[in-house]
Amino acid sequence: PYVPNAVHPNQWAFDNIQAYEAWDLVQGDSNIVIGVIDNAFRTDHEDLQGVIWTNPNEIPGDGLDNDFNGIADDVNGYDVADNDGDVNPPQFSGGGWAHGSHVAGVAAADTDNGKGVGSIGFGCYYLPIKARKDTTSANVVDASAEGIDFAVNSGARVVNMSFAGSNFSQTIQSIITAGYFQGIVWVAGAGNDGQWRGRFPAGYANVISVASSESDDRKSGFSTWHPTVDVMAPGGGIYSVFSEDPDSYIYMSGTS
Repeated sequence: PYVPNAVHPNQWAFDNIQAYEAWDLVQGDSNIVIGVIDNAFRTDHEDLQGVIWTNPNEIPGDGLDNDFNGIADDVNGYDVADNDGDVNPPQFSGGGWAHGSHVAGVAAADTDNGKGVGSIGFGCYYLPIKARKDTTSANVVDASAEGIDFAVNSGARVVNMSFAGSNFSQTIQSIITAGYFQGIVWVAGAGNDGQWRGRFPAGYANVISVASSESDDRKSGFSTWHPTVDVMAPGGGIYSVFSEDPDSYIYMSGTS
């Protein structure tokens, strides 16, 4: 089996999902962009900076909307909550700002760069979509509908939505459905409240709802479960990118 040179010994999940055997057959494609809608992203991290999406129709730093999509300087993603092109967290430590970087690392960390960690999206690029305002103190997503819409309009082929709420939105369902018929694969965490109940966006039609499993393939105690769940994937004690420093890593757990 193919073993990339950046897989860390702490990354137990690749064995459980037979990633090495899969990579023997096919690896990721740089033409496949994974949209990650989350709180923020440390774009200068050693495992993220080389695989970040670049808007070919935007000129960096000129303050103009070169591609006429209504957004200025969305060169490497977009902060839909604060309406600017900076997807980095306002502070690199504390405040729950580490989540987006960690999820981006799971999805698309630079896997054959000889450092850090590998990712299941080996070879793909990620599109960071920051959906939390810099001034929001709680670990929430402020602009989920706007983030989902941006993902559809930016050419993402897969979109990961690592947030969960209890309210259904017909607007969001309509955007997801339109994206689905464009060929987008939508994925969302089932939720981390350890209860039996449906959550959104995981519960929307045309979204793959993912619950969390542990290294023994049992359901994680924190994982939400419900008939809307489609699949379980490793989520307990996952080693990935940390936003504290540009070369730091951390364990986190969740259905994200």
